Amino acid sequence: MSMIIRKDPFGRRFSLFVITALLMGTCIHVPRAARAPKVWHKRLVRAADLSLRQQVAQLIMVRVEGYYYSADNGYRQKVEKWVAEDQVGGLITYRGSVDGTFTNLQRFQRLAPVPLLVAADFEQGVGQQIEGATRFPSNMAVAATFNEENAYQQGRVTALEARALGVHIAFAPVMDVNNNPDNPIINFRAYSDDPGLVSRMGAAFIRGAQDHGLVACAKHYPGHGNTATDSHTSLPLIPGSRESLEQIELVPFKAATEAGVGMVMVGHIAVPGLDGSHRPATQSNAITEGLLRGEYGFDGLIVTDGMEMGAITGGHWTGEAAVRSIEAGNDIILLPLYVDQTIAAVVRAVETGRLSRERLVASVERVLKLKADLGLYEECRNLNRDDVQQRVGLSEFRTAARKIARESITLVKDEQGLIPLRPGRRQTLTHILISMDDDLRQRTVPFWRDVEFTFGKKRVKTFFVNDKLSKTRIRELVQEAKTSSRTLVTALVRIHMDKGFNTIDSTHHELLVALKEAVVKFAVAGFGSPYMPSLEPISTYLCAYGYGDVSMRAMADALFGRAPITGRLAVTLDARHTRGSGLTRDALTEAFSESSHNPASPECDFSRAYAVLDSAIQEKITPGAQVFIAREGRVLADTAFGRFTYPVPEGSLFPEGNPSGVGEGIHAVDEDAPPVTTESIYDLSSLTKPLVGGTLAMRLVDGRYLMLDEPVWHYIPAFRGWWKDKVTIRHLLTHSSGLPPFIRFWKEGIRPDEVLDMVLGTELNFEPGTEYEYSDVGIILFGAIVELVTGERLADLARAWVFKPLMMESTGYNPPSEWRERIVPTEVDAEGRVGLIHGAVHDGSTWFMGGVSLHAGVFAPANQLATLGMLYLNGGVIHGRRLVQEATVAAFITPQNLADGSPSGRAICWQMADSTEHSGDLFSPAAFGHTGYTGTSIWIDPEMELIVVLLTNRVHPTLELPERMEEVRRRFHNEVARGIMADDPSI
Repeated sequence: MSMIIRKDPFGRRFSLFVITALLMGTCIHVPRAARAPKVWHKRLVRAADLSLRQQVAQLIMVRVEGYYYSADNGYRQKVEKWVAEDQVGGLITYRGSVDGTFTNLQRFQRLAPVPLLVAADFEQGVGQQIEGATRFPSNMAVAATFNEENAYQQGRVTALEARALGVHIAFAPVMDVNNNPDNPIINFRAYSDDPGLVSRMGAAFIRGAQDHGLVACAKHYPGHGNTATDSHTSLPLIPGSRESLEQIELVPFKAATEAGVGMVMVGHIAVPGLDGSHRPATQSNAITEGLLRGEYGFDGLIVTDGMEMGAITGGHWTGEAAVRSIEAGNDIILLPLYVDQTIAAVVRAVETGRLSRERLVASVERVLKLKADLGLYEECRNLNRDDVQQRVGLSEFRTAARKIARESITLVKDEQGLIPLRPGRRQTLTHILISMDDDLRQRTVPFWRDVEFTFGKKRVKTFFVNDKLSKTRIRELVQEAKTSSRTLVTALVRIHMDKGFNTIDSTHHELLVALKEAVVKFAVAGFGSPYMPSLEPISTYLCAYGYGDVSMRAMADALFGRAPITGRLAVTLDARHTRGSGLTRDALTEAFSESSHNPASPECDFSRAYAVLDSAIQEKITPGAQVFIAREGRVLADTAFGRFTYPVPEGSLFPEGNPSGVGEGIHAVDEDAPPVTTESIYDLSSLTKPLVGGTLAMRLVDGRYLMLDEPVWHYIPAFRGWWKDKVTIRHLLTHSSGLPPFIRFWKEGIRPDEVLDMVLGTELNFEPGTEYEYSDVGIILFGAIVELVTGERLADLARAWVFKPLMMESTGYNPPSEWRERIVPTEVDAEGRVGLIHGAVHDGSTWFMGGVSLHAGVFAPANQLATLGMLYLNGGVIHGRRLVQEATVAAFITPQNLADGSPSGRAICWQMADSTEHSGDLFSPAAFGHTGYTGTSIWIDPEMELIVVLLTNRVHPTLELPERMEEVRRRFHNEVARGIMADDPSI
C-alpha cells in the first residue's frame, strides 16, 4: 500500500493568501520546499508501505554540503525535491562547517517522509570534511604507531562527533592493502602493505565506531591497493589469482565481516581472478553476492562507490550502471550522476521484469531496518545544537588526535644525526618546500610557519617550489642551501582524485641528488605519500603519512625535539627500509646536547678554577659549591665541591663575642655534614630577578601585557607624585627608578598584605633614569604589576610560564619538605629568625611576604639554572620551543644608558659583565649575568657561547664573617675563561 502524502500542509488558507497577493500586484516566490510534507512516522516503515518509485528512491544517496544554501539556491532546491517528493533514502555530506552541516542536515531531515540515512567520508575523522570537528592523521599514520588502541579511539571519537551532527555512517575504514607503491589514489589512505596489520587496525576502528553508534563501512571491496590506476578516472584492473587475492586483498575484508562491520563499499575495480571478467566489481554478482554474502556470510548493507566516477561513467550511462549494480547485489546506489533518470531506469527494470521485485524489496528492507535500528525516527526530532557543542571538537578529542599524530612520525633514516634540529643564535636554515600541488604554500602553512617561528624568521630562508625545476634553478637552490648551517626540504605529495601522483616529481628528486653532491647537510620531511623515487640521496628522512594540520604540527614537534619519535614504517620503502623499521629519538628534556659529571673535563682544563674553590672552602669563605659550565650547547663541567655546612661548634661563631645573641641555644653543626652534589639545591637569592622576573617580563612584553616605556602609574594609579609620574617599567627593571635599595618590612610594624601600600608611599631617591641604584623595592613593585596584568599569583605564573617550559623540575619557591635533604642551608640569622635557615628563603623581605617575590625566593640546582642561559643563547628557544621572541631577547640583553647617555652597567634584569669584577676580566663585552646575596651567580657570554653557573652558600654560618666572595668569583671566572681559551685559541 502506498503512503498518502498531503502535498500542501498550509491548506486552503495559504492558497487564498497567494491569490490575494497576486491580485494586489505583489510578487511572491514560493520555493518548492514550502510545499514539502513534514511527516514523521511513529512506526517502522516497511517496503510494502512504499510505492515502486519510492522503494527505488530509498536506495539512492545524494550529495549535500555543510555550507550555507540560500533559499533560492538551485542545488538546494534539487535536494529538497529529491528528499520531499522522490523520497531518496539518504545523503552523503561533504565539506563545510559544524554549524552549516548540522543546520542543513536538520533542514533536509524535516522534509523527509522517511528519515534519511546520512553518511560521510570520515576516513580521518569528522574534521577531514567538517571544519571545527576533530581531524585525525591518515590510516597509514595510525598504523605507524602499531597500536590498535589508537585506531579504536579514532573510531570512538569519529562516532561521537558524527552522531551529534546527525551522521549515521562513516565510509571508513579503508581496508585496502597498499601493495603497489605506484598506487595514486589509495596510498596512505590504506593502513599498510601488510594484510595482517590492515586487518587489525581496521577491525579496531570498526569496534570503536560501532561501539558508539556509528555504522562503519569497510572499503573498497575486494581491494583497491594493487593498481596504478585511479578509479575516479578509469577502471583499474587488479591482477592476481583467486589464491593470491585470498592471501592479500581479501584478508582485511574477511576480518571486517568477522568484526561485525555494518556496511561494505564495493569498489569500481575489475578483478578477473574472482569472476573471470573485466567488469567492475560493483556490477559483478559473483564478487558481491556470491563471495561477500555467500561465502563470507555478510548480512549488512552493501553500497557502491560513487557512481559519478570515471570507472563507471566511461562504461554505461547512469541508469544502466545503477540497474547492473542492484542486480549484482548492491543495496545502495551512491551519488548517481543523474538522480531522476537513475530512479526512472531502475523502476523500468522492475516493471519490465529485468529486475525482480523481490530483489529490490530485499535491499529496501535492509535500508529501512537499519534506519529503525539506528533509532532515526526518534533521533531526527531530538538532535539539538547544544549537543553538538558538547560533543564536537572537544579538547579531549583533539588531544587524542595529537597523540596519534605524534606517535606516528617515523624517522626512517638519520645518517648525519641531524634530528632533532637545535635552533641556536648562530644557526641559519634554508627551507625548500617541494610539491606539484598548486596550493603548496597554503596547505603547509602550519608547518613552515612553525619552522620560521621556532628557528627565528630572520634566520630562515623559505622557498616554495610547485612546478618542475630547471637545471639552473636547481643550482640556485643548492647555492642558497650552502649559505646556511642546515637545510630542510619539505616534500608534499597529495593523494587526490584525478592527480595521479604517488611520489615527488623527478626534477625535485634531482634537487635532492644535487644537494647531496654539494655536501649540504639536509633533512627531508615528507607529508603525504612516504614513497620516494630513491632514498639513496637522502641521509635524513622523516614521514608523516599525511598533510592535515595535526600531522604537520606533529612533524614540527618531532623535528625540533618537542616530542619523542617512536613511529615505525607501516609500509616497506626499499630493501633497507622495511615495514616495522624506524629510528627513535627522545624528546628534548635537557637543554644541552652532552653531559659530563667528571670534574676534570676531557676538553678543557678547569683544574685551576677548581683550585680557587677548594681554597675558598679551606679559608672558610663558603662551605661548598656547585659548578656548571657549558659552551656551544655542550656541558663542559657539572660538578660539586665541599659540604653543606662547616663543622662549627656552639659558641664559636663570633670569636670576638656575640653581643646580639645570635646562635645562642643552637646546637653545634654536625661535623659530618652532607657533601654537596650536582643534585643539591641552593637558595638563588637575587638570581630570582633574571630567572623569574626577567623571563616573565619578556613573555609579558611579547604578549602585549606590558610595554617597557609605559609609566608605572598607568598600571597602578596610586603611584603618583614627585618624580613618580616618570617611572616606567624599564626603570624598575634596570634599577634606575629612584626607589631605595631595600626596606626591612618586618621591622615596620605592618602586615604582609600592606607591603605594596608601603612601597607605593615610598619617596624616590633621585629622578628616574638619571642614576643607577640597585633596588629590591623596584622589583617588588614590578611583581605587583605582573600579578595585576595577568590576574595570576606570582608562584603560579613562575611554575606555568618559567619552570615548566624550562623543564626545571627541582626549581621553585617555598620548596616542599621532600626536597629538604637536598637543600643547602644558609645563615644562622639574628634578625627575628633565630636558628639555622634551612629550606626557607634567606631574604628577609621575601620571607616576610610568604616566600614569593620577584627579587628573591627561588631554589634550584646549578644544572637547572643553566637552562636559563641556553634560552638566551638560543635567542628565546628552549627544548625545541620558542618561548620568547628573538627580538625581545636581544632587547633585554642590550646595555641600557642613563638619561645623560652614560652607561648604567645594566641590561634589562641583567648586569653587564664589564661593569663588575664578579665576572672576572676575560669575558667579552657582550657578556651579561647576575649575582645573588647568598653567594650565587650566573654569567652568559654570547660571543663565546658560554654559560657559567657558580652556586655557594657564602652567608653560612653568618653575614658578620668577612666578605671575600667577590675576589673568589673574579679569580674563578678568569680561570674558567683561561681553560676555555687554552682549548680554543681562536677565542
